[in-house]
Amino acid sequence: MPKKFMNIIANMKKTDLKTQFFFLLSCLLYASCLNLVHRTYLLEHQEFWGFTYVSIDLVSCFFIAICLIFTSLLTPLKIDKPSNIIIYTIYILVIIPTLTLTLGLREDSLKEYGIGLFCLVIGYIFLSFVTFLNVNKNPSSYSFPSINVKYFFLFFWFFCFFGLLFLFKDVINFVGLDNIYEQRAAGKSRNLFEGYMQSYFPNVICAALMAYGLYEKKFSYIFISGIGYVLMFGINAQRTVFLMPLILSLLYFYLKNNNYNKATLIKFNLCLSLILLILALIPNGFLRDFLGFYLATRVIATPGIMFSLYHDVFSQTSYTYWAHVKGVNLIVDKPYIFSNDSDWPQLGYIVAKYKLGIISNSNANIFAADGVAAAGGIGIILISIIFAFYLYFLDFFSKNIDPRFKVLVAFPIGLALTNGSLATVLLTFGGIFWLLFYFFVSNRNS
Repeated sequence: MPKKFMNIIANMKKTDLKTQFFFLLSCLLYASCLNLVHRTYLLEHQEFWGFTYVSIDLVSCFFIAICLIFTSLLTPLKIDKPSNIIIYTIYILVIIPTLTLTLGLREDSLKEYGIGLFCLVIGYIFLSFVTFLNVNKNPSSYSFPSINVKYFFLFFWFFCFFGLLFLFKDVINFVGLDNIYEQRAAGKSRNLFEGYMQSYFPNVICAALMAYGLYEKKFSYIFISGIGYVLMFGINAQRTVFLMPLILSLLYFYLKNNNYNKATLIKFNLCLSLILLILALIPNGFLRDFLGFYLATRVIATPGIMFSLYHDVFSQTSYTYWAHVKGVNLIVDKPYIFSNDSDWPQLGYIVAKYKLGIISNSNANIFAADGVAAAGGIGIILISIIFAFYLYFLDFFSKNIDPRFKVLVAFPIGLALTNGSLATVLLTFGGIFWLLFYFFVSNRNS
């Protein structure tokens, strides 16, 4: 790995190294602003959820800086493949928040969590290497999936839209931000079929139609995709679903007009840092409550705090050794301590019960749920290797697909991994679907 790492550095142009350096500075600024938010808003308003705070000592600051140097240097800044958008999303919403928040929780944080955080960084670096593989050096060979594929997504859009409309017509309600959790409970799926429809409809079908609509400049496709997202918000009030059309449109604009300008991601980091700085400095009020809860807490801090929560529970009880994953549980018995636990295998409920003393589902990102809970630091490295194979084949089979399609539809996967396990994302958020989709499309084109 060291030799490969040095080869990658050697092959970088001076302009690339300069860009990566400024990206590093933007990441350090982002981490600093997040630490300030931790010390102010999160400690004041979210301490119940585990956001205690102590000042980060110089040794821990040095540890964070070293970790950010190595990880930011390998983070892809040219978003033209599925792995790139997935890795970048995980880096901004999981890796940096986990390093920054975890080391500010208690005075002995580095001693307690240091080995696990080191394994997290090693796992991320391994994942980053994947983004340097399967590079298409002939962009003229890119193509959008054929018109027949578009009709496939249209058919299933109508099937899912009217199916969901019929099944949940009595609970559809467009609630305000204060009633989101009540609506989410009302619109919860009652069986496996409803669950898959609620997940695949926005994260796969609507995303694909949005990509077609933006590419072909067909407002009708954009409209029905947007209507699909609106319907899902009316059913289960998922905030990310409501914002997805805007996010995908901005991402498409970047892919279409920016020629993969690497400085764009630096500007995004700076904007995010500015928002966090404003949040930390402004007085209490509607704006602070809104930004604090829905951006800082739900989007950034929650994925970051899960590493410590899962470590505190499973290092003191028993690691799961992936017995919580369907299929693996056929050959690995669940830990004895959870043998009579009614919440098994829902790790989120177990963590909330053991650590917070409440009934809640503390879902976690891939590294916490499939790494820390499964086997600690070793679990993080093993799940990173498995995840790297998935990203490799996802890039390989989609090598000749236009980035304006494959990057857009991959974003929901990256976002889901900040709050879900790998198995869940592969099965219910389209991870396996897109792998098979690109496999058949590439074979058909060849």
